[in-house]
This record gives sequence, C-alpha cells and structure tokens, in this order.
Amino acid sequence: MKKALPILCIALLSAVPARAQIMAQSTRFAAPGESEQKKDQAEPQAQTGANLLSQASVNAGSTSPEVGLQVGDLYMTSRWRLYIRTTLPIKATDKSSAASKPSDHVISALFDEYGGLLNSTVGYYRCLVPWRGEKDKDAHDVSCSDPKQPDHGLFLDSRLGLKFIDLPTVPESVAPTIADVSVTPFYTGVITLRFVAPLYSDPDLATEHLAGGLTMNVSYVLNRVADRTLSDLFKVPGSGLDAPLRTFNHNLTISVGINLGGVTYLSLSGTPWASDGRLAKRFAVSVNVARPTKDTQAVQTPEGATKRKTPSML
Repeated sequence: MKKALPILCIALLSAVPARAQIMAQSTRFAAPGESEQKKDQAEPQAQTGANLLSQASVNAGSTSPEVGLQVGDLYMTSRWRLYIRTTLPIKATDKSSAASKPSDHVISALFDEYGGLLNSTVGYYRCLVPWRGEKDKDAHDVSCSDPKQPDHGLFLDSRLGLKFIDLPTVPESVAPTIADVSVTPFYTGVITLRFVAPLYSDPDLATEHLAGGLTMNVSYVLNRVADRTLSDLFKVPGSGLDAPLRTFNHNLTISVGINLGGVTYLSLSGTPWASDGRLAKRFAVSVNVARPTKDTQAVQTPEGATKRKTPSML
C-alpha cells in the first residue's frame, strides 16, 4: 500500500487539473465578459482562493527517499493561509514497538517544517522588504503595504498547527490512524525568513524562461508530542538514561531552491543544528514538479501569447 501511494500522488498531480477558487476579489480573476475598462478602474484587492494538488516532490539525501505532496493551500487573505501537506517514505519503515531509536523517516518528519504523514498548519505570510525595482502592472514600484504582496523580496512566514508522524506504537494503544496507519500527533510551529529574488532582471527573459526566482529559507522548527504514551520511543529505558526521542524538539533548517524553468524546481536543504544532538544532521536534495496555480503570474510574450511564470517555492 505504501509503495503505491507515492506513485498515486504523482499521478494525481499530473492528471487532475484541480483548482478551486473560493472568491474572486482580484482583477486578475474578473468575471468573463467584464470590460477591460472596468478591470482597470477596479481597486487592487487581496486575493483569496484555494490550490489543490499543486506540487509533488521527491527527496533524497542523508535520509531514506521520500515523496511529498502539496495537498492544498487555502488563501483566507493575502497574508493568512492554511497549508495541508503529506510526506510518504518510499522504503518501508520499522513500525515495531521494539524500535530502540527513531528511524530516518521520523527524524526527517521532525526536522522538516512540512514533514509528517499529515501536516496541517495555519500561517501568517508577510512581506518585510520588497525587491528593489519590482514594478506592478501600472509600472509603479511595489510596496509591502499593497493588498497583493510583491513576488520578490524578504518575507516572514510563521505557522502553527499539527503534524502526524507514524512512530512505532505501543501494543493495544489508542493512537489515531490515517489510512489504517497509526500516527502520533505533534504540536508544531515554524518561523521562517524567506528571501526570493528574480533570476532574470529582463522581464522578456523571465517570460521566455518561465522563471520564478531563487528562494532561500532559514527556518526555526518546533515540535512537541501531544501524547507521549502512544510510542515507546518516549519511554525512559532506565535510571539516568534518556528516552530514544524527547517529547520536545526544535531545530534550525536552511534551504536554497532554484527554478529550472517550466514547472521544475531543484532545492537543497540541511539541518545544521538540532536541540537533540543524538539526531543526525539532515541533508536532502529535492526535485519538485508543480503545475500553475492561482499565485502564478500571467504575462504576455512578445508574440502576444499568454504564459504563466513559474511561482517561487513556498
């Protein structure tokens, strides 16, 4: 079952052009037949809506290979968002209650801000400093105070929510299940400073190469188990000894990503520091495949055709 799920995730991403728009407050999503004059007169407003199955990734590195799926994003306002993610190991993990240490998959789920069999968070995303020289559709300098936030610059991304990780469970425990897999819930929080820069200063080149930008993240990730009795990994083996896994963990993660053109991203991430020194430092290389979403900017080519620039990674 687990081996089939990653294949199903990628197939869904390729086959399902799912995109649910909840509200049309932006002039970019004007009603069909609405006059161009009315669009130009409309005040710019913050965008709301939803993206479904917009991105899949394959991660490999110091941990076992994994497949991640961006299940959905709900944009309640231009700054408040709901994120739902899932990450599945390609190789089966040890789920026996006798496991004496957390597996690579568990460590990866803890360190990764989007890790876990199910990850659901509510986040606040805000521009701090816009990219110098970036213009809006009227050739005016963009500002962080605009209803529609700039595409490039320095951003703050903070999130709180729940992360469900498939830890080895205690026999006859009442652990919750997802798709018949027992999971342990964690409270999770993350604070990220994100810098997004355009790859090409020439708008025509940006259009031609469908390039979104270079993305650099510095993230502080916190995780606390909701119920330590659900797994023996939190059980102290003896006097003066530590449990294989602490109930509270936090770490620093750094990542760099670049759009390769079209719908492909390449990213490198690492965890240089963790509060529990027994957990190995994680390094991963990810290849992401994404389809255009509501955040993807529409642009006109010199020939008059409409293309969409690849969105930067979030």
